[in-house]
Amino acid sequence: MLLKVKPEINEVSQQIYEEFPNGDKYVDKFAELGQSFAVIKVGGAIIDDPELLRTTVTSLVNLQVLGLSPVVVHGGGQQIDRELAASSQTTDKVNGRRITRQEHMPAVETALLKANVLLSQAIVDQGGDAAGVRGIFAGVLSDPNDLGSTDKITEVDSWGIERLSMRGILPVVSCIGHLATNSSINQPININADMSSGALAAHLGVLKHISLTKEGAIKNGAERIANMTAPQAQALIRRGVINGGMIPKVNEALNLLNEGIHDVVITSPDDLMKELLTDEGAGTLIHVDDGVSSL
Repeated sequence: MLLKVKPEINEVSQQIYEEFPNGDKYVDKFAELGQSFAVIKVGGAIIDDPELLRTTVTSLVNLQVLGLSPVVVHGGGQQIDRELAASSQTTDKVNGRRITRQEHMPAVETALLKANVLLSQAIVDQGGDAAGVRGIFAGVLSDPNDLGSTDKITEVDSWGIERLSMRGILPVVSCIGHLATNSSINQPININADMSSGALAAHLGVLKHISLTKEGAIKNGAERIANMTAPQAQALIRRGVINGGMIPKVNEALNLLNEGIHDVVITSPDDLMKELLTDEGAGTLIHVDDGVSSL
């Protein structure tokens, strides 16, 4: 049972606009789009960090106070690692993606359910309205023995998300899906959270896809890259500047550009409001047109 605490809407709104004086023009624009305004992907590492979780949730609640309706999709890599370790299991990773066998799925489902409830309840505890959403994705596998090898998401059931958004409730979506098949057996599969959030963003036709990470940006050494084109992103992957778990995030960003998503951003919980309510934004913007002179 989620117990709701009402925020002081007028006071909070005033404080937000004092911090972001030009924010009203963005709020008006985003409000017209409803749930098509943004999909925000929250990494499992953020949910695992109490301070980053608090910062993320504060921003999400503030967006609700302003009348905005993003959709949140979350991961849970650290949580899955712990749940597997608790059952004396381990998994391999290739290019940042987990190899998931049938015997791993109970631990994966449990870990992602816990993460979903934790994030949803944190939003409610800070005065927002949120509800967990699970099982909306159907996909096909490139390897039938690897339930994490989703090659493509073939179906997104957004009915529940749309109903929640219409009622002013923030959908918090888990990346657990099921195998697309004509069989009556509902086989759960572990879909990468970046792929899940990307598929949902494309399905909803959102203006912005935002990935929140601890790093808050793509960096070349210690220097943040404010923006980059698709070819420049591919070059950084080849050079190893973009590596590990950042690879699927960037690859999904490139796919989203092809799907027509206007803004694909990697930023931090601290900078989420700045990304949305200022001209300069924050983090790294990946886009089609030229924007970075040298990398």
